[in-house]
Amino acid sequence: MPTTRTRQTRRTCRADGGPGGLALAAIAALITGLIAGVLVGGSGPASGAAPDRPAGATRVVRLSPVTGDGALKPGWRVATRRSGGTCSRGSEALGAGAYRCFAGNTVFDPCWAQHDGHHVVCAASPWRRVLARVRARHLHPAPGPTPNVWGIRLASGRECTFLQGASSVHHGERISYACGGRLYLYGEPDRSTARWTIGAVTYRHGHWRHDHPVRIARAVLGRPSPAP
Repeated sequence: MPTTRTRQTRRTCRADGGPGGLALAAIAALITGLIAGVLVGGSGPASGAAPDRPAGATRVVRLSPVTGDGALKPGWRVATRRSGGTCSRGSEALGAGAYRCFAGNTVFDPCWAQHDGHHVVCAASPWRRVLARVRARHLHPAPGPTPNVWGIRLASGRECTFLQGASSVHHGERISYACGGRLYLYGEPDRSTARWTIGAVTYRHGHWRHDHPVRIARAVLGRPSPAP
């Protein structure tokens, strides 16, 4: 959620009449400041201003490479093109409102429908704006929400991505995110407070070690796909 900042405007008063002019300018500035303070409701924030996000709160971002009518957004790049694809409604990474597609032996997930009704664009990572464009047969609407957390940036700066398919289990919970190196996250994010957390473990010598909670600085979710 963006942070609202109050921008102060600096005003320069020119005084050409020596010390007397400077005094008048100072009085005028004081009166202007008092009037401005009354208009915004005293010395506090302006009435109706959005409250700041609590310090350290998790920032939630909803990502989509396409507009509401399926056009590609600026800043996204198609690096791979495939034909003969098929898509099923429901993304493992995002939820019911996006697509999971197949072309040859490759799985593409998550995917969003484009405006022509015959193509989808698919992202492999929430941290790179690089896409695969797949021509899909019999593309049907995929109504539904996209509640799943696809990417997690930890307070340490490490970026983690949801693991699709089969995965290991730790303390009865799925190993859900890979962060590179030996660091993994398990279970689902705890969203009960403004500062989300999740369990973290490292994998060494065939065992899960150093079990500890970590704070989530940013959570990336997806936006639902437009109808094809």
